[in-house]
Order: sequence, then structure tokens, then C-alpha cells
Amino acid sequence: MAFITGKFQSNNLDDTRTIASNLAKEIKSSTVFAFYGDLGAGKTTFIQTVLRFFGIPSHQIQSPTFSYLHTYEDLKNDTAIHHFDLYRLKSKQDFLSLGFEEYLESNDVCFIEWAEKIDEILPLNKTVKIKINSISELKREIEITNA
Repeated sequence: MAFITGKFQSNNLDDTRTIASNLAKEIKSSTVFAFYGDLGAGKTTFIQTVLRFFGIPSHQIQSPTFSYLHTYEDLKNDTAIHHFDLYRLKSKQDFLSLGFEEYLESNDVCFIEWAEKIDEILPLNKTVKIKINSISELKREIEITNA
């Protein structure tokens, strides 16, 4: 598992989408993408861009804030993509009690917003961490690292 890593400057939404598209080109199955950043930093926008790259129609893509999880079929790679939004999750115990840990060990692709809530149970050998820091209303610093 090797991805483009480093810090990237985004001066606007188009820059963020370009960074997300470049990452999407490298995605293979069995990878967990852990997203970190404040509310409104751009985590969902980043994930939506990647999902569109994999052929998921825009009108089908929603943030799973109230349901925790949405699953999409990746038609390009014949696998599933799981999009978690853990904003409302209280603890990693809640994540485990919902049975979600099985997704982390699957051969599917997982995108996890608010990953800090389950950071200690993320599989180190297959997790890519994406930290999005707001510099100003439009500017972002996006740091991508292998766990």
C-alpha cells in the first residue's frame, strides 16, 4: 500500500477536488481512509469527489451523518465502498457494538470521517490518514500519510 503522501495546499474547492482525484487514481481494494478535520473542513467533499471518480452518481452520494454508514458498489473494481461518518458516535465501543469492525478487515474500501473516534482500532497495515486543516474560508492544508 503506497499512496502519494505529503502536505498539499488547496486554495479553493477545485484544488481539493484535484487532490482527491489524484488519490482516487491510486485506490485499490482493502484500504481504509481515515479522515481528520474540523466541521466544514472538507472531508465529505473530498470523499464525494473520490466516489464520483469510481462512477457513483452525484445524486446517490450522501453523508451518512445520521445512519453512520452508506455502502456503494464500485463498478470499476467490483468491490464495495463503505463511507462512515462517525460525528455522532460517542466512543469506539459504540463502533464495535454496531459490528462495524468487520468492514475494517474486509477487502473493501472504507472512508471514515471523524476517524479520531476509533483511531486506536484502525488497521495499521492498510490505513491511509488524511488530515484536512482549514487555513481560511477556502484555503486548506491536506496531509496524507500511511498509518
